[in-house]
Amino acid sequence: MSSKTEPTINPITASVLQRRVDAIAKEMATILMRSSRSPIFNEIGDLVTVVFDKHGNTLAQAEFAAIIAFGAHPSLQYIIEYYGDDIHEGDVIIHNDVYHGGNQNADTGVFLPVFSDGEHVGWVAAKGHMADIGGSSHLRV
Repeated sequence: MSSKTEPTINPITASVLQRRVDAIAKEMATILMRSSRSPIFNEIGDLVTVVFDKHGNTLAQAEFAAIIAFGAHPSLQYIIEYYGDDIHEGDVIIHNDVYHGGNQNADTGVFLPVFSDGEHVGWVAAKGHMADIGGSSHLRV
């Protein structure tokens, strides 16, 4: 018989940590809204910021438009499946593919892996509606 003991979770420590992770997600959103020149971000709040664990489970989220509230999770699941273990410190993944977890072409997500002492421990993401992400252009030469 195994002598493994289940880890004990101190409810006070768990509450403090959860509130800190929530604060990180809200601070990410506040910075995004205050630094953006897009009225879609800074007036309407059509964005979401999320802190995930390394497996893509949501730990905390701040959203200001309900339509985008769950828009980051499916994209991250695709990113995790696509890249597998080929994720490194400094990587930045930009995603808006509607065929692989994106909710609409104009909603673009920026996903960053989080590392601690060289170990991949989580993800942070910011996703929002972009007014103009490009398209056909008519160039005159």
